[in-house]
Amino acid sequence: MKTIEWDQVDNYPAFPSCKEYAEKEEQKNCFETTLNNYVSSFIARKNLITASDINSVVQLEFTISRNGEIVDLQIAMDSILQQEIPSLKDWLTNSIDSLPALEPANKEAIPVATKFTLPVVIKSEKFTN
Repeated sequence: MKTIEWDQVDNYPAFPSCKEYAEKEEQKNCFETTLNNYVSSFIARKNLITASDINSVVQLEFTISRNGEIVDLQIAMDSILQQEIPSLKDWLTNSIDSLPALEPANKEAIPVATKFTLPVVIKSEKFTN
């Protein structure tokens, strides 16, 4: 199955809160903002304690299938971040797995799979007594 790029769809994937937008750019902004807010708030609820200050970006790459399911999740992070926060990969996976239901993107009124990359900024201050 071929995956279609964002600029080739007529309608972006939609969370329930984004269905009201008719314009393509509004749909895209709502989708990206909702996704980013959801993942960021999921991570913010975790108790991040690190031995050094962290300001890093993790790349989440995934496909939203024709059924609206997130598949092929890949998480890219540097080794220092992985060492400092060993549970981070699991937290990110859980945040994506627990997203609200999605409507898939459409091309000519046909549901299509789309690829997406989400950069997630991880910041933490060094724990001191």
